[in-house]
Amino acid sequence: MADEPVLALVIDEGGRYLAADEQLLARLGYTLDELRSLRVGALSTAEPAAADDLWRRYVAGEIEIPRHRQGVIRARDGRTFEVIFLGVDRRGPAEWELRLQFIGERPATGPRTLQYILADWRAAERRLADMADDDPTRPYLDTLVAQLRAQYRRETTRRGDDEEDADE
Repeated sequence: MADEPVLALVIDEGGRYLAADEQLLARLGYTLDELRSLRVGALSTAEPAAADDLWRRYVAGEIEIPRHRQGVIRARDGRTFEVIFLGVDRRGPAEWELRLQFIGERPATGPRTLQYILADWRAAERRLADMADDDPTRPYLDTLVAQLRAQYRRETTRRGDDEEDADE
């Protein structure tokens, strides 16, 4: 990851993409015009509406987005990439810049995907349990835990897997 450049997306207050680094566009498989037609939730591996709601709450000042948080984004072809979200900073009256660095590609299908979802869900629950009630990033983490739980359950239902071990 140390060799990976810091890349940026510019997002408006409504969650629409305005600009992006050429290298980021190439990695995700979008042209700038295609990306501009999307909202924040389109690159999310969780529910797009939930990601859009998080952005709305962030812009409204209701929550903070933690810096140096690991996450996953989805390319146009469905591949997923682990990234570090380095931060979001206001660039103007209605624009924000999201900086990130790629860690690597995740398998898009198969048993390892379910394993990753479960690991992320459990890690987020552990962080939430250790977090103070008044931490400004708590609402963000609450939403993330709910998204991961729903994603895991959807995937296990779709595949017909037994989810007993996830609820232990």
